Amino acid sequence: MESLENRVINFFNKWVLKDDKISLDTIINTINLDREDAISIFEEFLTEFDIKSGYATFEIDRYFYKLTFWDALFINMFTKRIEKKYAKKTPITIAHMIEVTKRKAWFDPIEKY
Repeated sequence: MESLENRVINFFNKWVLKDDKISLDTIINTINLDREDAISIFEEFLTEFDIKSGYATFEIDRYFYKLTFWDALFINMFTKRIEKKYAKKTPITIAHMIEVTKRKAWFDPIEKY
């Protein structure tokens, strides 16, 4: 049977990180992840891992970037330049999401596990 840690890693590897080297410290909510994609991914995550509480306090704009049309269009070519235009978001790591699955509840990544 696959461990919970591996299930979470595989989930985000499938949806977000594709081909990147993934670790517990890998940040999920980079500027390269479209806000609308983030909503879909997190909805699927809540369902797949049966997260039962806390998500009512989850504010998508607090954690994910809402890029302008032009920034989204050119993000792969000018990542560093575009990144400077936006306030840095609280990072959500793989380790945090593993802890969310253990608790069966979303909690702010600033809180320590």
